[in-house]
Amino acid sequence: MSKPRKPYRPKPVEMNPLIHFFGGLKRVDSEHLTELNVKNSKAMVSICGGTGTRADWDILVGMQNMALVLAEIHFDMQYHEMLIAGRDALHAVGIRWLEHKKFIFKGDELQSLNNSIEVHEAQLNALRVIDVERAYAEVQRRIKFHINTKKVMEMN
Repeated sequence: MSKPRKPYRPKPVEMNPLIHFFGGLKRVDSEHLTELNVKNSKAMVSICGGTGTRADWDILVGMQNMALVLAEIHFDMQYHEMLIAGRDALHAVGIRWLEHKKFIFKGDELQSLNNSIEVHEAQLNALRVIDVERAYAEVQRRIKFHINTKKVMEMN
């Protein structure tokens, strides 16, 4: 018995390849930046207000991962220690969530995460679309191969 055939899907044809090429060289759209910053801030407010969910925590983890990779690739490790402190704070909060089913921040952890959000917003304002796309691909690669990751696993 042979495997079923996959349906034919032709490759998309770019009508004007130069628009596609130069599109990556422009800055990130301000509306998209605003939407992303609001999403990150909303997740932070939800978690600090006691109504945060695992999805909110995941949003902050994704933001933190992007900020770290952007700092390594494009900013010569500038603010790297500050971002590592933010990552460690999120990890500690995740561990506490597993124990108490509540997101509980300590004062220094909250400050570290606020600093990380501020750095990430500045990074996105300074970079081009193609730089952000490359950083996202690097984050995905590191997650896939467990490179430089700290895991918070659910206890069974």
